Amino acid sequence: MTEAEQRDIATGPNTVESSERRAMAFHTADDDVYVFIGDPATQPLWHWDKWLLLMPDHDALFQVARGPASTRSTQFLPNRGGTVKFGKIGWKEPGQQKWTHGSPRTLESSPSWSFLDTELWAPAWTQCERDKSAPDIFMAIASQSPFGAAPAFEPVIVLAVVSQHASGRSAKGRNPQRFPAR
Repeated sequence: MTEAEQRDIATGPNTVESSERRAMAFHTADDDVYVFIGDPATQPLWHWDKWLLLMPDHDALFQVARGPASTRSTQFLPNRGGTVKFGKIGWKEPGQQKWTHGSPRTLESSPSWSFLDTELWAPAWTQCERDKSAPDIFMAIASQSPFGAAPAFEPVIVLAVVSQHASGRSAKGRNPQRFPAR
């Protein structure tokens, strides 16, 4: 095995390229991981009306993290090329209106967007980098059909919760609430 292959195995897939290769700290906590697959016949989760149904259930979960949550979303502008620029997106409702389709803020602009994925980090990914530690809560929502293919399921959601939060054990002086079972 070459030195480069050994380095790739040691750092794993979650790395950031810069002038110096370094590993992001995604392996500093044990997580409970959940994978959900959606029905492509239903309204997509990134539509505002659907997202409003999910937000309250996850609000308590994101509040137990050691810092404020943030959102990253990648959406294309197929007719114009490039991606939608959202700026900073927080967890509260005004921030969530920025990236969801058909929200009061995006009602006119979102029909021209093609959703690829959204990540929710708590605390924000920038804080995780500064702290050199994994997020307490991470959710990724990915479309299986951003370019028109008919998916078998839509979307795919991965939710990772630091095990102490998922089990209800206290973390860093906070009183986490147990993740609501469905």
